[in-house]
Amino acid sequence: MAIALAVLPLSRASEDVAEWGAWVAVAAVLALVAGLLYAWPSLITAALIGIGGIYGAQLAFDDAPLDLAAVFVGAGVLLTLELAHWSLEERDRVKTAPGEAWRRLAFVCLLGAAAVGASALLVIVVDLVRARGLAIDLLGTLAAATAIVAVVVLARRGQPSG
Repeated sequence: MAIALAVLPLSRASEDVAEWGAWVAVAAVLALVAGLLYAWPSLITAALIGIGGIYGAQLAFDDAPLDLAAVFVGAGVLLTLELAHWSLEERDRVKTAPGEAWRRLAFVCLLGAAAVGASALLVIVVDLVRARGLAIDLLGTLAAATAIVAVVVLARRGQPSG
């Protein structure tokens, strides 16, 4: 899935973006494989940030319009990250309740569907509201900063204390 997520923006990118984007994609996929092999969750996260960054850079540098591909790239990155971390958890060989893997799979599928739905709604709203100006830029910056803080808080809450 990670390779497909990297290939999509590269296939739509200009020559300049595709050239350096290919190097980033190769490094990100290798980092993902290494993160899985050596059980390094931070390397997996960094790899998927790189893959998502390729798509963002393709939109920014090529001045491409935001389309529904963004929805699927975002959901794909989220699902790849979730599945990669799940595979690391499976190494522990902890005895779980019968059917736990099926419940987890259902959760991952629902997570992906929710990500697609929420992202599609956001893209539609952004497409409808074509506002410009400093106030909108500040509001967008505040929203992005709030999202980052929320992710950090949730990530720290999930870590064991000690």
